[in-house]
Amino acid sequence: MKKTILISICPLVGIISLCSLCSSTPESLNNQYIDYLENCVSDEYEEIPNDFYTYTGFRDWWRWPLVYPYSIHTIDIKYSEGILYDESAQDNIKDPNNGGYSFSELSGIDEFNFDCNFLLIKSRSKYYLFSFYTNEIEEFREESELLNAAEQVGYNAEKQLMTIEEYDKKVWDKK
Repeated sequence: MKKTILISICPLVGIISLCSLCSSTPESLNNQYIDYLENCVSDEYEEIPNDFYTYTGFRDWWRWPLVYPYSIHTIDIKYSEGILYDESAQDNIKDPNNGGYSFSELSGIDEFNFDCNFLLIKSRSKYYLFSFYTNEIEEFREESELLNAAEQVGYNAEKQLMTIEEYDKKVWDKK
């Protein structure tokens, strides 16, 4: 089993994990939850970038890991208007311009939830079912339609959608 080590040296001042100008690492990583995310990774991915599960973003750009290679990013306002991002082509997670791909049709994410195979999304006034393995996106007008479709494809996690802020607390184990 892979172990994640949280060591970060700020390129601006060279201090380990103390630089307020650099991205912060989570103060208390929820290792049990990260283990769940790692267990969801498809066998097609042999190597996951070191920072995928621990890098939270920089200044006014934030990110939250989902099932590799996906994450949710926000810009300017930390907990709103999320966008789904595919980071499979990125060898450096700390550079959002380094080969990642955003799903423009899946922007404005307000609430979501997921299991190892599917991501349920509420974005503005629409609902989406996204497959982590096929990249297929289904759009729905009502939450009940989304939940019915999720059940039909075998979605097996919590169906209650959560905000990005609620997910932040779950991943980084904040009280």
